[in-house]
Amino acid sequence: PRFALLLSKYAAVVTVAFLTALANLFATWVTFSFGGLGKAICGPAGFSLWTLLQILPILTIFAAFFSSILLALCSFAKSFKEAQAYLIPVMLICLAPGLVTLMPNIEFTNLFAVVPLLNVLLLSRDIMTGQPPLVPSFIAVITTIAYGAAALVIASHLFGTSHSVMG
Repeated sequence: PRFALLLSKYAAVVTVAFLTALANLFATWVTFSFGGLGKAICGPAGFSLWTLLQILPILTIFAAFFSSILLALCSFAKSFKEAQAYLIPVMLICLAPGLVTLMPNIEFTNLFAVVPLLNVLLLSRDIMTGQPPLVPSFIAVITTIAYGAAALVIASHLFGTSHSVMG
């Protein structure tokens, strides 16, 4: 069935995204823990194994969210080349929220908690530097799951239509 095929593609994309993110998170932990950067960036506690374990569920949610966004976006494409052309601007746009988290005095508020990508970055930053605020953290997790589900619904409606390269 079409939906089973879509879920199989989604599972493959999520798996690759999660494994890539996990490798990056592990490399960051090793660098921060053994390279002396942990205390300089994350404070006196450094980037502990506990911090890594707190970020892991958020990383999983984000991998699922981003994979559904990419799958929905590629469902609009009529060819593989067109799908690649759609992804390049998305990847470039995704750099901006990372820069926002580096700006001084940017706090993780309820408003920022609903902004896709920025919410996960601010939550991760606050986990690494101390206790993240409870309400914005909850909002960020719920909205990221909701955005991912919405993108998956869009992808499922587009998947297998005559204009989609995905089907």
